[in-house]
Amino acid sequence: MASKKSSAPQSAERNSNQGAADLDAVNAAAAEAGGRDMGDFQPSDFDHAQAAAAPAQVPPEFEVTAVSMLSGALFTMRPSPDRAENAPQMTGTIQLDDAALRVPVAAFVKSARETGVLYCALTVGFKDGPRYYGRLFSASHKNHRSAPDYHGFIWLLPVTRKGQYTPQEWEDAPMLPIHGYRRRNASDNRARIQLLGAPVKVADHELPI
Repeated sequence: MASKKSSAPQSAERNSNQGAADLDAVNAAAAEAGGRDMGDFQPSDFDHAQAAAAPAQVPPEFEVTAVSMLSGALFTMRPSPDRAENAPQMTGTIQLDDAALRVPVAAFVKSARETGVLYCALTVGFKDGPRYYGRLFSASHKNHRSAPDYHGFIWLLPVTRKGQYTPQEWEDAPMLPIHGYRRRNASDNRARIQLLGAPVKVADHELPI
């Protein structure tokens, strides 16, 4: 699925439509798309997905970093007469590293301005707490059967208020690559996107030499 530095998104949307052969290429294109659609994110957007997020008034603390190992899933929202018009199309949770905490994640289906290609705008975080944002694009080309069905990233900028970062800061922000697989629950036959994320680069301090 694809996103002021002013000219970045058009090229990224085209690249996501063509389907890059590897995760790095897709993420590079997606990164360029990043700053364009930040106006799509409102502080209230994710609130619709937070019914059971955290009973405490103070949201749990978590952090997504460049060396985070991420796993989780997104499920399509069940039809409901009470569902708000701007509610996310998919919701779920992720786990980071070995932490037991499950962090809510929501996906809002968007249409790329230039190409009309659909993509998911991701929001990660608890109600009234910091949020992380990202993108998830459908893979239009798979080199092998076990290749991911989706590619994307999460910006490593915790957001606590609208307009917190400049377009240039969004463009320069580091990202955690993520990918997704179409799966079906064995228990209830419900379709889901299985999310996986892992760091690509190895920091100097992680190895002795």
